[in-house]
Amino acid sequence: MSTNYATSNEFQQESERIEALWRPEIARLRIPSIGQSEAALLATFAAASSARRALELGTAIGYSAAYLAAGMGPSGQVTAVDLNPERARVARMLWTQAGLADRITLYEGDALQLTPSFGTGFDLVFVDLLWEIRENESGRQLARQVASALRPGGVLVADNCGQQIPAAEGLKAEIAAGSFRTTLLLPLGDGIFVAVKQ
Repeated sequence: MSTNYATSNEFQQESERIEALWRPEIARLRIPSIGQSEAALLATFAAASSARRALELGTAIGYSAAYLAAGMGPSGQVTAVDLNPERARVARMLWTQAGLADRITLYEGDALQLTPSFGTGFDLVFVDLLWEIRENESGRQLARQVASALRPGGVLVADNCGQQIPAAEGLKAEIAAGSFRTTLLLPLGDGIFVAVKQ
């Protein structure tokens, strides 16, 4: 496993830079963001799985995508999706300021429509739009798309899965019935769901 960091202190320094850039904007724009603990966990999953390709569905202003990029190191690439043009503009600005712009590609549009076009072989997929898609069947559809996008052994991480949101319930049910060998709901923030594909 290689994250291209000589020490964990280098990752800590990058984490501090991310927090300094993003936290004021999260507060200013009132973005419903994951917390630092969840973001650091996401980076840890990326590092632990030696991820080189990650997909983020629902990037908002790019905070969690920055942590994904940090966890993967300089050789990693994040494909991000968000529907909101203003949030996308802020995300690109912050990634540039953080020196991460060459490691993250952002697509603006509906994740349910775009995800199949990204192909397969992703090491990790982070889902952070279950509040937005709302419906149980949309969650199930998204789960099927994520399952197709992930490589065998790839990791799914989804936020907002501890609140009985219909889309979250649909996603979890579809994953439980599909081609995943382990699933876990972590009591962090609004509930972090993790699954590993067979």
